[in-house]
Amino acid sequence: MNENLAQSTSLEITLAHLLVLRELASDKLAGTPLNLNFSEIEKKAIWILEDVIDQKLMDLKIESRPAKDWDELTSRAAKHLETQPCDFLP
Repeated sequence: MNENLAQSTSLEITLAHLLVLRELASDKLAGTPLNLNFSEIEKKAIWILEDVIDQKLMDLKIESRPAKDWDELTSRAAKHLETQPCDFLP
């Protein structure tokens, strides 16, 4: 087993999943009051994840847009995820 913690990894997820994770990280996890319960390293991990997601979205040419258009895109992403199987949902 390679336990090089600095090694980069890849994770195959859909654009819909990436957009929903971005919203979750930036709108819910990264700010107060929720993150007051997180350790400093947990906060840092969330902020790094948000940066990585933002960079991936830029690489995919998914860039900032007016709030209405962004909301429509993320709403479509959420609806798409509703159709995806999940082992942990009741």
